[in-house]
Amino acid sequence: MAHKVATETNLRTNFYTLGIAESGAGKEHARRCISRLFAQTNLADASLGDPASAVAVINAIKRAGGRGLMMIDEFGRFLESMRGKNAASHVKMITTNFMYLYNTAGDTFTGQEYANNDMAGGRSDIVNPCLGVYATSVPSRFYGALSTEDAFDGFLSRWLVFETTRFDLDPVMGRSIGEAPAILTDEIMWWNQQSTRTLTGYDLRVIPFKSPALYYAYIRDCRARMRDAETPVEKAFWNRGAEHAAKLALVAHVGENIDDATLDWAITLTNAQTQAMINNIMANLAENSYEADLKRVLRAITPGMSKNEITRKTQWLDRRRRQDILDNLIESGMLHAERVEGEGRASTVYSPAS
Repeated sequence: MAHKVATETNLRTNFYTLGIAESGAGKEHARRCISRLFAQTNLADASLGDPASAVAVINAIKRAGGRGLMMIDEFGRFLESMRGKNAASHVKMITTNFMYLYNTAGDTFTGQEYANNDMAGGRSDIVNPCLGVYATSVPSRFYGALSTEDAFDGFLSRWLVFETTRFDLDPVMGRSIGEAPAILTDEIMWWNQQSTRTLTGYDLRVIPFKSPALYYAYIRDCRARMRDAETPVEKAFWNRGAEHAAKLALVAHVGENIDDATLDWAITLTNAQTQAMINNIMANLAENSYEADLKRVLRAITPGMSKNEITRKTQWLDRRRRQDILDNLIESGMLHAERVEGEGRASTVYSPAS
């Protein structure tokens, strides 16, 4: 649907989506399904590789005709590589270009200027860049790589983040992905054939809301949540709420408008994922290394865990720091310690506060 449709407020179908789950939970399966789907629908050119630099992001989407999907595995590690103190400037700028491309999906992205543009390949301007990103990460890597700036400057609020603790025990070995269903491939091929390119850009179909008042009421609701927000994190995430809902409704619409049921679905999904992300960020965001270690230890502790088990799961800490963190968590009421009678002797078990 890239370059084919827009909302009345000129929002497009560009999404940054992040899936968070533990190792072995099945994150790779979705990437394999997408790759198979691209192959079946002749969209292999829309699959973009991991960017090695800020300029690589621009060149990749320009080469693909202004639209494409990046699938980034181990996104937490990817963020760490850009946040490291020794990271090169062209690597640190990757997130900046992600933000610029997201914001200019309905406009023109203006590329970087160089001291000698001819030698650098010329300035790369892109009309209506429609970049999609599907990234995945394990929780510890992702939250460990976050900085306060990521939460406050709007980078994270541009993402739809879906986190799961589900872990299926039944094996899936031996199952093949198979062909994508025709109902899906036929629709993709139909959209791909709707050429809207003109000499001056794109002639898009504007898809209106059947009941604009419902959408504008949701905009007011999101702004009220921003006004009443107690933290900058809440304000940043609700600032994008109405935008996410409109874009979700746009890709899910059928026919000539966005009906009320589709908009209601999009709003429900947006509210759920936005509140979940705010809760998770507030629980995991750290101002310094000690707070990061404290929150990481708390995440590692499950109800009824013994000291030996905690030690095995927190091997990155030395004994003194581990004990200091446990004492701090108990004193703050975030962790409960209980003496239990065992066979011949008592022991202490730890449980996070409910």
